[in-house]
This record gives sequence, structure tokens and C-alpha cells, in this order.
Amino acid sequence: VRKYVKESLWKWCKFITSAETMEHCMTEVATHFSIAREKREHWKSTYAHSVRDALNNCRNNTAQDLKKELAGK
Repeated sequence: VRKYVKESLWKWCKFITSAETMEHCMTEVATHFSIAREKREHWKSTYAHSVRDALNNCRNNTAQDLKKELAGK
């Protein structure tokens, strides 16, 4: 889940600013992994922290890399 979020979801969602954005992200990930509709709510509650952490981690790494690059010049 984390790998998919970092590689694919990161391209169009850098920040989760509302419950609506989180729901959209979780629906996208659940669709990608073909989670059955009747199991999605449980799946979303189980993996929501992984999606949020993966996006935060990717954003932080990108910001740190940018700072290093700018400091080096």
C-alpha cells in the first residue's frame, strides 16, 4: 500500500487537507487493489494511517532533497 501511494498517488495528491480528500485517496487505493465494496469501509479504516504516513513521508523526503539541492548551489 505504501509503495503504491508513494509511486502513483503522490503524482496527483501532495496534501490531505480534508476528510473529502482522504476519502478520495482511500477510494483510489482500494480500487487499485480491487477491494470488494462490502469490505472497503473496514479496509479503509485499517489502512488510512498507512496512506497518510506514506504521503507525508514522500512529501518530507522531497522537501529535504530540495533543501539539500538548493544548499549545495
